[in-house]
Amino acid sequence: MEQTDILKAELEYFDEIKDELLKTNNEQYALIKGRNLEGSFTMYSEAYEAGVAKFGTESFLVKQIVEQQPSHQIPALGNCLINASF
Repeated sequence: MEQTDILKAELEYFDEIKDELLKTNNEQYALIKGRNLEGSFTMYSEAYEAGVAKFGTESFLVKQIVEQQPSHQIPALGNCLINASF
């Protein structure tokens, strides 16, 4: 399975269980591998370290459990002060 497919599946799984997680683990960080919730942690660093300890260099998802994900804006990019090429 391609890395992008794995990430997509993990994000879809997070969305499926998000409502339940909001009831029990609001504002914590979910550690997800495939379609498994491996745990929730109070700090991002704890979730990341647990993922590395369990999965090593394999991919896994750490995502904060919040009602609405924060958006990030880069004013310099929006005002054409810097250039982003993909």
